[in-house]
Amino acid sequence: MPLLTQAMIVRTRFAPSPTGTLHMGGARTALYNYCLAKALGGQYILRIEDTDAARSTQEAKQALIQDLKWLGLNWDEAPYHQSERYAIYQDLAQQLVSKGKAFYCFASDQDIAKARESAKYPAAFQFQSPDRDLTLAQAQARLQAGEPAVIRFRNEFKDQSFEVHDLVRGKVVLSGDMVGDFVILRADGSPVYNFCCAVDDGLMRITHVLRGEEHLPNTLRQLMIYQALSLPIPQFGHLSLILGSDHKKLSKRTGARSVGDFRQEGFLAPAVINYLALLGWSDPKSRDLLSLDDLISVFTVDRLNPAGPMYDEARLRWMNQQYIRQLQPTALWQAIVPYLNQAAYQLPQDPAWQTKSVARLMQDWHQLTDCIPVYAYFDQYTPPALDTQATSLIQTKEVRQVMLAWQSQLDTIDTDPNQPLDPITYKSFIKHIQNHCGVKGKQLFMPIRIAMIGCPQGLDLMSTVELCSLDLLRKRAAHYLSLPGLTIAD
Repeated sequence: MPLLTQAMIVRTRFAPSPTGTLHMGGARTALYNYCLAKALGGQYILRIEDTDAARSTQEAKQALIQDLKWLGLNWDEAPYHQSERYAIYQDLAQQLVSKGKAFYCFASDQDIAKARESAKYPAAFQFQSPDRDLTLAQAQARLQAGEPAVIRFRNEFKDQSFEVHDLVRGKVVLSGDMVGDFVILRADGSPVYNFCCAVDDGLMRITHVLRGEEHLPNTLRQLMIYQALSLPIPQFGHLSLILGSDHKKLSKRTGARSVGDFRQEGFLAPAVINYLALLGWSDPKSRDLLSLDDLISVFTVDRLNPAGPMYDEARLRWMNQQYIRQLQPTALWQAIVPYLNQAAYQLPQDPAWQTKSVARLMQDWHQLTDCIPVYAYFDQYTPPALDTQATSLIQTKEVRQVMLAWQSQLDTIDTDPNQPLDPITYKSFIKHIQNHCGVKGKQLFMPIRIAMIGCPQGLDLMSTVELCSLDLLRKRAAHYLSLPGLTIAD
């Protein structure tokens, strides 16, 4: 079997099936293959394995490409589609048949099912085709008579073992008798996964294959195909599964997400990349935050861990918060605009206000979607509804007295109503209300906050004042003090 040499250009690939969304494990596989190629000055290939016509969809292909581009994992050649390469697979399958390394099998599904039922050990069942010893002329005669047939690979390796130096797991030995004569081409001419995967890896000169550990059983069949077709064999590395809180394969119940989910939920692509990279790989400098360029500069396969990493939502959110804080205010505003538009808020269009607002409000954001409840406080036309605590407090005489004093102070100003209160004026108001109403601390600030945003806790008052125009503050105070159904308790 020809082996890949160090002199060859490193070529890795990500080969997803477009039958659903790009999940976390797939995105991590794509990332590791990308980093390995770039770290070694090589090329990264995208191959879409869409031979399952019944399950593959154009929408899934488009979403897949969009997700990879969003993550920044751009490929070096136009994406390959296996559905466009059927002629290649069919030609090579015929070559194997002509050399006696594969044969036509006319057994029906019912024949195979009966054989499995009668097997002594159904779990280890290997179908023994009655057509294995047909001559090519006999098989072609039956084909010409209209009999459907698959093409099976003739396993002549039952007395051999295949030793693989797995880049993640070390030495792996696969016995040739673990599989029987397996199908490589269906009766309709479509290729089976293991055949087209091995053919493509060989023809595309793929040098390294990093993929999920669930693909480890496929390696044996693929090694046989490489040898039969004299194709170069890539170096394999089988990545550990990402585990959920139950220590089992991550599922929706334990936090599994697609890349599209991360984007919709307000995670930044660099944060997702950073987090996925550390799920099964460790930085030699033990850093928590690494850009994609940082990853490429230090990525080596010897730091891939065969143990399954645990998905930690809290850590991902913390990491995303760090990346949010690194954004410049203008960039952060642009990042949250889609979420604000979806909420249909009417906010000031002044760029200076926009950048000032994100600088004031973003400190507690872990996801971009955290902006949604915060910016509700600054909607120019729709005041936030009173929360339960505010509804109770506003009916007390002491709270309404402070709110009325706040409203009265706002009415004393004869300045541009479109501008916010300046800090000096605001502080003078607070001092006056404190002396007038004889309150301080929570008894002073909670009512004022209710008069501004409809809840007694939350936003820093100074930041709120700086982001609300005088006109908006007046309208809010008048609104909350005139709500119907509220009566002052004795």
